[in-house]
Amino acid sequence: MKTETTVIDVNKAKEFLAANLPYERGVDGTNRPVSIRIVNNYALEMLKGNWRLTHQGIGFNKKAHLADGQHRLLALVQAAEEGATEGDTVYPPQPKIKIQFQVTWGLDEDIFKYLDMGLARSAQQILAIAGYANQLHLAACARLLYLFDEHEFKFWKRVKVPNEQILKTVQMSRIDEYLPYCTPLVGVGMIASAATVGYYVCERAYPEGQHEDFLESLRTGENLTKDSPILVLRNYLIRSKGTTGVRRDAVLHLAYYIKTWNDFVNGTRRSAISWRSGEPFPVPFTKEK
Repeated sequence: MKTETTVIDVNKAKEFLAANLPYERGVDGTNRPVSIRIVNNYALEMLKGNWRLTHQGIGFNKKAHLADGQHRLLALVQAAEEGATEGDTVYPPQPKIKIQFQVTWGLDEDIFKYLDMGLARSAQQILAIAGYANQLHLAACARLLYLFDEHEFKFWKRVKVPNEQILKTVQMSRIDEYLPYCTPLVGVGMIASAATVGYYVCERAYPEGQHEDFLESLRTGENLTKDSPILVLRNYLIRSKGTTGVRRDAVLHLAYYIKTWNDFVNGTRRSAISWRSGEPFPVPFTKEK
Protein backbone atom coordinates (compact mmCIF):
# COMPACT_ATOMS: atom_id res chain seq x y z
CA MET A 1 0.00 0.00 0.00
CA LYS A 2 1.33 3.44 -0.98
CA THR A 3 0.07 6.93 -0.05
CA GLU A 4 1.15 10.20 -1.62
CA THR A 5 -0.05 13.80 -1.57
CA THR A 6 -1.46 14.71 -4.98
CA VAL A 7 -2.77 17.98 -6.42
CA ILE A 8 -5.99 17.16 -8.25
CA ASP A 9 -7.72 19.34 -10.83
CA VAL A 10 -10.94 18.64 -12.71
CA ASN A 11 -9.20 16.49 -15.36
CA LYS A 12 -7.43 14.33 -12.78
CA ALA A 13 -10.69 14.03 -10.81
CA LYS A 14 -12.47 12.74 -13.92
CA GLU A 15 -9.61 10.34 -14.59
CA PHE A 16 -9.93 8.93 -11.06
CA LEU A 17 -13.73 8.76 -11.33
CA ALA A 18 -13.36 6.65 -14.48
CA ALA A 19 -12.07 3.93 -12.12
CA ASN A 20 -15.23 4.16 -10.00
CA LEU A 21 -17.79 1.36 -9.94
CA PRO A 22 -21.07 3.28 -9.44
CA TYR A 23 -23.65 1.91 -7.05
CA GLU A 24 -25.77 -0.98 -8.26
CA ARG A 25 -28.24 -2.49 -5.84
CA GLY A 26 -27.26 -6.01 -4.89
CA VAL A 27 -23.99 -5.89 -6.83
CA ASP A 28 -20.97 -6.55 -4.66
CA GLY A 29 -17.96 -4.26 -5.04
CA THR A 30 -19.81 -1.17 -6.27
CA ASN A 31 -19.53 2.16 -4.47
CA ARG A 32 -22.17 3.70 -2.20
CA PRO A 33 -25.11 5.69 -3.68
CA VAL A 34 -24.19 9.28 -4.53
CA SER A 35 -25.68 11.99 -2.30
CA ILE A 36 -26.24 15.17 -4.31
CA ARG A 37 -26.49 17.11 -1.04
CA ILE A 38 -23.08 15.92 0.16
CA VAL A 39 -21.48 16.62 -3.22
CA ASN A 40 -22.87 20.17 -3.19
CA ASN A 41 -21.74 20.74 0.40
CA TYR A 42 -18.22 19.55 -0.39
CA ALA A 43 -18.10 21.68 -3.57
CA LEU A 44 -19.29 24.67 -1.54
CA GLU A 45 -16.46 24.30 0.97
CA MET A 46 -13.95 23.92 -1.86
CA LEU A 47 -15.18 27.10 -3.57
CA LYS A 48 -15.11 28.98 -0.27
CA GLY A 49 -11.49 27.99 0.23
CA ASN A 50 -12.32 26.00 3.36
CA TRP A 51 -11.09 22.61 2.13
CA ARG A 52 -7.90 21.46 3.80
CA LEU A 53 -5.49 18.59 3.25
CA THR A 54 -6.14 15.83 5.82
CA HIS A 55 -5.45 12.11 6.11
CA GLN A 56 -8.91 11.49 4.61
CA GLY A 57 -8.52 11.42 0.84
CA ILE A 58 -8.81 9.14 -2.17
CA GLY A 59 -8.30 5.39 -2.07
CA PHE A 60 -7.94 2.71 -4.76
CA ASN A 61 -7.99 -1.04 -4.18
CA LYS A 62 -5.60 -3.60 -5.58
CA LYS A 63 -7.69 -3.84 -8.76
CA ALA A 64 -7.27 -0.05 -9.21
CA HIS A 65 -10.97 0.54 -8.57
CA LEU A 66 -11.95 3.66 -6.63
CA ALA A 67 -12.71 2.52 -3.08
CA ASP A 68 -12.92 5.83 -1.22
CA GLY A 69 -13.38 9.48 -2.24
CA GLN A 70 -16.23 9.28 -4.74
CA HIS A 71 -18.06 12.27 -3.24
CA ARG A 72 -14.88 14.35 -2.91
CA LEU A 73 -13.99 13.85 -6.57
CA LEU A 74 -17.53 14.54 -7.78
CA ALA A 75 -17.50 17.69 -5.67
CA LEU A 76 -14.27 18.90 -7.26
CA VAL A 77 -15.80 18.37 -10.73
CA GLN A 78 -18.93 20.26 -9.67
CA ALA A 79 -16.84 23.10 -8.18
CA ALA A 80 -14.93 23.41 -11.45
CA GLU A 81 -17.83 23.09 -13.88
CA GLU A 82 -21.11 24.01 -12.16
CA GLY A 83 -20.39 25.87 -8.93
CA ALA A 84 -22.42 25.27 -5.76
CA THR A 85 -25.40 26.68 -3.91
CA GLU A 86 -26.00 27.69 -0.31
CA GLY A 87 -29.62 28.65 0.17
CA ASP A 88 -30.29 31.27 -2.51
CA THR A 89 -26.60 32.12 -2.88
CA VAL A 90 -24.88 30.71 -5.97
CA TYR A 91 -21.11 30.28 -5.93
CA PRO A 92 -19.84 30.34 -9.54
CA PRO A 93 -17.57 27.57 -10.82
CA GLN A 94 -13.79 27.90 -10.72
CA PRO A 95 -12.55 25.95 -13.76
CA LYS A 96 -8.93 26.07 -12.59
CA ILE A 97 -9.60 24.94 -9.03
CA LYS A 98 -7.05 22.48 -7.63
CA ILE A 99 -7.27 20.60 -4.33
CA GLN A 100 -4.60 18.61 -2.50
CA PHE A 101 -5.60 15.10 -1.42
CA GLN A 102 -3.85 12.14 0.09
CA VAL A 103 -4.16 9.36 -2.50
CA THR A 104 -3.69 5.77 -1.40
CA TRP A 105 -3.12 2.81 -3.75
CA GLY A 106 -3.30 -0.91 -3.02
CA LEU A 107 -6.16 -1.15 -0.52
CA ASP A 108 -7.60 -4.60 0.11
CA GLU A 109 -10.58 -5.34 -2.10
CA ASP A 110 -12.94 -5.80 0.86
CA ILE A 111 -11.86 -2.51 2.51
CA PHE A 112 -15.08 -0.66 1.69
CA LYS A 113 -17.09 -2.03 4.61
CA TYR A 114 -14.40 -0.86 7.03
CA LEU A 115 -14.24 2.75 5.77
CA ASP A 116 -15.77 5.73 7.64
CA MET A 117 -16.30 3.75 10.83
CA GLY A 118 -14.88 6.55 13.00
CA LEU A 119 -17.04 9.09 14.82
CA ALA A 120 -17.22 12.42 12.99
CA ARG A 121 -16.15 15.40 15.08
CA SER A 122 -19.22 17.33 16.20
CA ALA A 123 -19.76 21.06 16.52
CA GLN A 124 -19.80 20.58 20.30
CA GLN A 125 -16.35 19.01 20.18
CA ILE A 126 -15.02 21.85 18.01
CA LEU A 127 -16.33 24.39 20.54
CA ALA A 128 -14.92 22.41 23.47
CA ILE A 129 -11.48 22.31 21.86
CA ALA A 130 -11.71 26.11 21.44
CA GLY A 131 -12.38 26.45 25.18
CA TYR A 132 -16.10 27.17 25.25
CA ALA A 133 -18.52 25.79 27.83
CA ASN A 134 -22.18 24.83 27.30
CA GLN A 135 -21.23 23.49 23.88
CA LEU A 136 -24.57 21.85 23.02
CA HIS A 137 -26.64 25.01 23.58
CA LEU A 138 -23.92 27.23 22.11
CA ALA A 139 -23.72 25.22 18.88
CA ALA A 140 -27.50 25.48 18.50
CA CYS A 141 -27.31 29.24 19.10
CA ALA A 142 -24.57 29.74 16.51
CA ARG A 143 -26.39 27.64 13.92
CA LEU A 144 -29.63 29.56 14.38
CA LEU A 145 -27.89 32.95 14.35
CA TYR A 146 -25.98 32.11 11.18
CA LEU A 147 -29.19 31.10 9.40
CA PHE A 148 -30.97 34.24 10.60
CA ASP A 149 -28.17 36.52 9.40
CA GLU A 150 -27.15 34.84 6.17
CA HIS A 151 -30.18 33.19 4.57
CA GLU A 152 -33.81 33.76 3.72
CA PHE A 153 -36.06 31.75 6.00
CA LYS A 154 -37.37 29.58 3.18
CA PHE A 155 -33.88 28.10 2.76
CA TRP A 156 -33.09 27.40 6.42
CA LYS A 157 -33.98 23.72 6.33
CA ARG A 158 -31.73 23.13 3.33
CA VAL A 159 -28.59 24.86 4.58
CA LYS A 160 -25.94 22.74 6.29
CA VAL A 161 -23.88 24.89 8.63
CA PRO A 162 -20.28 23.52 8.84
CA ASN A 163 -18.61 23.15 12.22
CA GLU A 164 -16.01 25.74 11.24
CA GLN A 165 -18.78 28.26 10.56
CA ILE A 166 -20.36 27.55 13.93
CA LEU A 167 -17.07 28.29 15.67
CA LYS A 168 -16.54 31.43 13.58
CA THR A 169 -20.06 32.66 14.39
CA VAL A 170 -19.46 32.21 18.12
CA GLN A 171 -16.12 34.00 17.92
CA MET A 172 -17.45 36.92 15.87
CA SER A 173 -20.73 37.46 17.74
CA ARG A 174 -19.66 36.51 21.29
CA ILE A 175 -23.09 35.01 21.64
CA ASP A 176 -21.72 32.82 24.45
CA GLU A 177 -21.97 35.93 26.65
CA TYR A 178 -25.73 36.09 26.04
CA LEU A 179 -26.49 32.46 26.79
CA PRO A 180 -26.33 32.66 30.63
CA TYR A 181 -28.98 35.42 30.64
CA CYS A 182 -31.37 33.25 28.63
CA THR A 183 -31.01 29.73 30.02
CA PRO A 184 -33.32 30.58 32.99
CA LEU A 185 -36.14 30.91 30.43
CA VAL A 186 -35.96 27.15 29.91
CA GLY A 187 -37.87 26.97 33.20
CA VAL A 188 -40.93 28.55 31.59
CA GLY A 189 -40.62 26.43 28.47
CA MET A 190 -38.55 28.52 26.06
CA ILE A 191 -35.84 26.86 24.02
CA ALA A 192 -32.50 28.31 25.15
CA SER A 193 -31.03 28.82 21.68
CA ALA A 194 -34.13 30.73 20.51
CA ALA A 195 -34.09 33.01 23.56
CA THR A 196 -30.35 33.64 23.21
CA VAL A 197 -30.47 34.47 19.51
CA GLY A 198 -33.61 36.54 20.10
CA TYR A 199 -31.88 38.57 22.80
CA TYR A 200 -28.77 39.01 20.65
CA VAL A 201 -30.47 40.16 17.43
CA CYS A 202 -32.97 42.41 19.23
CA GLU A 203 -30.25 44.12 21.25
CA ARG A 204 -28.11 44.46 18.14
CA ALA A 205 -30.99 46.14 16.31
CA TYR A 206 -32.01 48.38 19.23
CA PRO A 207 -29.24 48.66 21.85
CA GLU A 208 -31.15 51.30 23.83
CA GLY A 209 -34.03 48.92 24.56
CA GLN A 210 -34.89 47.51 27.99
CA HIS A 211 -33.73 44.02 27.19
CA GLU A 212 -32.92 42.83 30.70
CA ASP A 213 -36.33 44.04 31.94
CA PHE A 214 -37.94 42.13 29.09
CA LEU A 215 -36.07 38.92 29.98
CA GLU A 216 -36.87 39.26 33.67
CA SER A 217 -40.57 39.83 33.02
CA LEU A 218 -40.67 36.83 30.71
CA ARG A 219 -38.98 34.71 33.35
CA THR A 220 -41.09 35.76 36.37
CA GLY A 221 -44.36 37.04 34.91
CA GLU A 222 -44.48 39.68 37.63
CA ASN A 223 -46.39 42.98 37.28
CA LEU A 224 -47.77 42.14 33.85
CA THR A 225 -51.30 42.96 32.73
CA LYS A 226 -53.51 40.35 31.11
CA ASP A 227 -53.01 41.85 27.65
CA SER A 228 -49.24 42.21 27.99
CA PRO A 229 -47.50 40.56 25.00
CA ILE A 230 -44.84 39.24 27.40
CA LEU A 231 -47.47 37.52 29.56
CA VAL A 232 -49.19 36.13 26.46
CA LEU A 233 -45.91 34.57 25.30
CA ARG A 234 -45.06 33.34 28.79
CA ASN A 235 -48.46 31.65 29.21
CA TYR A 236 -48.13 30.04 25.79
CA LEU A 237 -44.68 28.67 26.65
CA ILE A 238 -45.83 27.25 29.97
CA ARG A 239 -48.90 25.64 28.39
CA SER A 240 -46.98 24.14 25.48
CA LYS A 241 -44.09 22.91 27.61
CA GLY A 242 -45.92 19.86 28.86
CA THR A 243 -48.51 19.43 26.12
CA THR A 244 -48.19 16.55 23.68
CA GLY A 245 -48.62 17.44 20.03
CA VAL A 246 -47.84 21.14 20.40
CA ARG A 247 -45.19 22.38 17.99
CA ARG A 248 -42.01 23.24 19.88
CA ASP A 249 -38.94 24.20 17.93
CA ALA A 250 -36.27 26.87 18.10
CA VAL A 251 -37.33 28.61 14.89
CA LEU A 252 -40.90 29.10 16.14
CA HIS A 253 -39.68 30.30 19.54
CA LEU A 254 -37.28 32.77 17.91
CA ALA A 255 -40.11 34.17 15.80
CA TYR A 256 -42.27 34.53 18.92
CA TYR A 257 -39.46 36.18 20.86
CA ILE A 258 -38.90 38.82 18.18
CA LYS A 259 -42.64 39.47 17.72
CA THR A 260 -43.12 39.85 21.47
CA TRP A 261 -40.12 42.14 21.80
CA ASN A 262 -41.43 44.34 18.98
CA ASP A 263 -44.84 44.54 20.69
CA PHE A 264 -43.15 45.38 23.99
CA VAL A 265 -41.15 48.22 22.42
CA ASN A 266 -44.12 49.61 20.50
CA GLY A 267 -46.57 49.30 23.41
CA THR A 268 -48.82 46.91 21.48
CA ARG A 269 -51.27 44.85 23.54
CA ARG A 270 -52.20 41.26 22.68
CA SER A 271 -54.55 38.50 23.70
CA ALA A 272 -52.80 35.77 21.66
CA ILE A 273 -49.64 35.20 19.66
CA SER A 274 -49.17 33.35 16.38
CA TRP A 275 -46.79 32.96 13.49
CA ARG A 276 -46.91 30.58 10.55
CA SER A 277 -43.92 29.41 8.57
CA GLY A 278 -45.46 30.77 5.37
CA GLU A 279 -45.29 34.31 6.75
CA PRO A 280 -42.18 36.52 6.50
CA PHE A 281 -39.83 35.86 9.39
CA PRO A 282 -40.09 38.61 12.04
CA VAL A 283 -37.41 41.31 12.03
CA PRO A 284 -36.41 43.07 15.27
CA PHE A 285 -37.50 46.64 15.92
CA THR A 286 -34.92 49.30 15.16
CA LYS A 287 -34.90 52.92 16.25
CA GLU A 288 -35.20 54.01 12.62
CA LYS A 289 -38.48 52.15 12.32
